Amino acid sequence: MHSQNWNDALTLLCMMIMADGKVYQEEVQAFKKAAVQLRDAVSPEIMVTEKMAHDWFVLHKDNISQKMSSVYVVDATREVFNRLKPLPNKKELIVALMKIALSDGHQHHAENKIMLRACEAWDLDPALVA
Repeated sequence: MHSQNWNDALTLLCMMIMADGKVYQEEVQAFKKAAVQLRDAVSPEIMVTEKMAHDWFVLHKDNISQKMSSVYVVDATREVFNRLKPLPNKKELIVALMKIALSDGHQHHAENKIMLRACEAWDLDPALVA
C-alpha cells in the first residue's frame, strides 16, 4: 500500500469515528489498533505504530470532521472509496471499520451507512457488515 493509500485508509477509519458526531476514547483506541492491524495484514513492511496513528488522528481530525457534516459526507466518503477501490484486501478495511463502529458499544446508523456504502463502492457483499 502506498503512502496516499495509507492516508486514505486512515481518513476512512477517522470518518467512521466521526460518523455519529461524537468522538469516544474507545473509538480512538480502536482506530489506533485497527491501523496497526491493517498494517500487519496489508503492508507489514510499513512503519505504522499506535503512536503514529494517534498523531495522524490529532493532525487530521478537524479537517475530516468538516467533511463529515451532512452537506459533504456522501461526496467525501465516495472520494475516499474511489481512491481505495483499486487496492486488494478491502475486506480488511471493512473489518477495521467494524471494529471502530463496535468499540463504543453502540453501532450508530451513520456508521452502518458508511460500511454499506463501502461495500457498494467496492462490489463487496453487504452481508459482511450485517
